[in-house]
This record gives sequence, structure tokens and C-alpha cells, in this order.
Amino acid sequence: MTSNVTITIDIGKKTVSVDAAMTIREDVFITLVNVGASSVLDVILKIIDDENAELAACSSFVDNAGTFEGTLSLNSTLLGSAFDGDGPMVSHRFHLQVFSIETDNESLLINDYILIGNNPLTSSVQNQVITEI
Repeated sequence: MTSNVTITIDIGKKTVSVDAAMTIREDVFITLVNVGASSVLDVILKIIDDENAELAACSSFVDNAGTFEGTLSLNSTLLGSAFDGDGPMVSHRFHLQVFSIETDNESLLINDYILIGNNPLTSSVQNQVITEI
């Protein structure tokens, strides 16, 4: 499922902004601005949990007049498993990291937190039976 969410990452200012809530099992549009000398071929964005496991990644960006654009899929088995047993309104905090990977040189450009919510529109969410008290 593609969402209308855009994550804007300002490399120069070291800021991350998200314009709407994100949930698992959707694709999110990524915009990298103020990328400096980084090459579009050398940039990797990762979503990582607190145990440093990579849950989602985007390494295919297009250079649009100095702004790098790409799509991040939040539809990975590992990311989905982070929500096993959670209700539909639960969100978790994850690390968003952007690296510039050049020959024999890897540098961390951004390390920030983002919130990702459970997706209640999937078959993995069990219906709850509510009875009167």
C-alpha cells in the first residue's frame, strides 16, 4: 500500500521531519535535501531497532536538481514482527539512519528517531469480541 507520507531529511541541518503518521506495510516517499557532496549512488537510508537490526532500507534514490528522492518500503517481515501481538493503535520508535557510502569510507549523515505505527488494515490483526458488562 502506498501512502501519502513524505519524510524530509535535511542533511545540512541534521533534521528529519515527517508530514503524517506512518504505518507498517506501506511505502513512504523520501526526500533528502542539502545533501552536500554526497552522490545519489552512495546514499543509504535504514530503519533500525534498538538491537541494531536493519528492519527496512532504501538505497535507490534519484537526483532531482540536487534533492534526492526515493521510496522506502515499510513492508518487511522483520518490521512487521516488531508489532506481533500489538493492537492496531500501537506505535514504536525506531532509528532512522542515513549513510553516505563511498569507496572505503562510510559516514553516518543522520541518526534520528521516527515513529511507525501498526497497520490495522491487515489480516494479521485479530478482531476482538467485546461483550457487555
